[in-house]
Amino acid sequence: MRGDFRGQTLGDLLARLAGARAEGELCIDDRAGRHRVLLRAGRPVSAQVRGRFDPLLARLKAHGALDPAGHQAALRQLAATERRAGEVARAFGVEPGAVEDALRAQLAAALDALGRRVSGTSARFCFDARAVAASEIRAWPKPRTNERSHENSAQRRERAAHQPVACEREPALDRATFRRLARQLHPDRGHGLSEEERAKNADRLAALTARWHGLSGRG
Repeated sequence: MRGDFRGQTLGDLLARLAGARAEGELCIDDRAGRHRVLLRAGRPVSAQVRGRFDPLLARLKAHGALDPAGHQAALRQLAATERRAGEVARAFGVEPGAVEDALRAQLAAALDALGRRVSGTSARFCFDARAVAASEIRAWPKPRTNERSHENSAQRRERAAHQPVACEREPALDRATFRRLARQLHPDRGHGLSEEERAKNADRLAALTARWHGLSGRG
């Protein structure tokens, strides 16, 4: 499936894919670069939006799941370990349900931002049907009440089997390399750079951090 967004929204396209219970990778190209959305059983389970940085720990702090001291301690732990942000948050006492809710909200916000960027524009898309591994699932949306009531036992087992696991890891960067590159790209190092260069560095830092913490889809 290929096309562009002239005359349609991202929501229109996702609705068609949901109706087909599509599984695979939706790639969207616009001036900012390539964005990726992974779908399983017709539902978005991961979104990588170029230039967007939405740290999970900051989101948990904003919603009161982490206090300021816990947030700072969790950030230090995150910088010194290969564990994912959700796992670190749980180590600091955040309830698993709060982590899952934050991951869902994070995914919804990314899709909303992407929709505002591309809907009704000449941005092009391509859907590649493929198997989506459990390790690629960022968040598994909650079925609406009327949908869940019609699930059979096999569908419930499938949904449960693919809930995101906070401690699940993917091949990661070497820690020393990640920290060195993150320091180079940090906004505090951007004095004297043009707005375009600062934007590019922010985009690179977001992609680097997503890769380090396993937040991005493979592709």
